[in-house]
Amino acid sequence: MLTAWARIKYPGTFAGGIAASAPVAFFTGTTPSYNNESYWNVVTQDAQAVHGAAPACAANVRAAFSAIYTAAQTPSGLSNLSSVFQLCSPLTSAKDADAMAVTLHLNAWDTLAMGNYPYPSNYLTNGGPLLPAWPVRAACDFLADSSLAQGDPWVLLTAFEKAGSVFNNATLNIECYDVPTDYWLDGQWDYQWVSFYTKSIISCPLSSEPSNML
Repeated sequence: MLTAWARIKYPGTFAGGIAASAPVAFFTGTTPSYNNESYWNVVTQDAQAVHGAAPACAANVRAAFSAIYTAAQTPSGLSNLSSVFQLCSPLTSAKDADAMAVTLHLNAWDTLAMGNYPYPSNYLTNGGPLLPAWPVRAACDFLADSSLAQGDPWVLLTAFEKAGSVFNNATLNIECYDVPTDYWLDGQWDYQWVSFYTKSIISCPLSSEPSNML
């Protein structure tokens, strides 16, 4: 976003800019107003056949989230969810189940879509283990059976957990998962990370030559 704004604000200084992510219109009060569902529409497209994923994947993902919220209404369902999703501590309420669904699995699909490159990469694992090429397709391979959404919900949720592990257990050595308590936890985009890059950019000596790029 700094790259885009620098180009807009100082066109005589910056001839161009390369921005990996610049949602400059992602603010309340913009015209036209931002559609909060537009990003998730793109994530969903990655999980569809038109983009190379298993045709049944997106429908199975939707069914899995519904199955989580249904199961979370009973103590036995919470217990089974804790087991299927390999949680370090058992879920005790529907709120806990929602936190698990959002922070572990919605965020997993979100991140896989952001890093859905046609080659193995570790950009979105902070330089750690490599995600496979086309990681959304890799996750969708676990949800390729079109009968999952109509069958035993625990079979569906077991497949859904394996799909999420493409990101959640990219290291292949996690024995159980802790459920983050902060819905907005996203370590690599936290205050210090963004501030570091902001400071680095601002402190770079810039000339007035139009060939400069931020």
